Amino acid sequence: MTNYTNNRKQGLIRTVVLIFIAILILSVLGIDLRKAVESEMTQKNIGYVKATIITVWNRYLEEPAKFLWNGFVKYIWIPAIENLKNSAEQTEAEDESSVNVNGSVQLEPA
Repeated sequence: MTNYTNNRKQGLIRTVVLIFIAILILSVLGIDLRKAVESEMTQKNIGYVKATIITVWNRYLEEPAKFLWNGFVKYIWIPAIENLKNSAEQTEAEDESSVNVNGSVQLEPA
């Protein structure tokens, strides 16, 4: 688990450093990011890409994604939550059964 966390942090740091280097390179080349992002052509291109992504999602991906999500919820999520609840109730019942009438706890031999 620790290894995964360390790799994830290194990936984030690497990404931030790469973005910083890319911005520095663009600055050295004399490219103004603000002008590039705010230009009419860039805005049209961003609008086109956004509309295309929305169309692809609505026509081709939405129904399969909903099907997969509903299957995940029905067959994995809900049973897992129910098992956790049942396990917690069973643990509470076992804890209550190990207490004597006078309030002392019975210890089972090891």
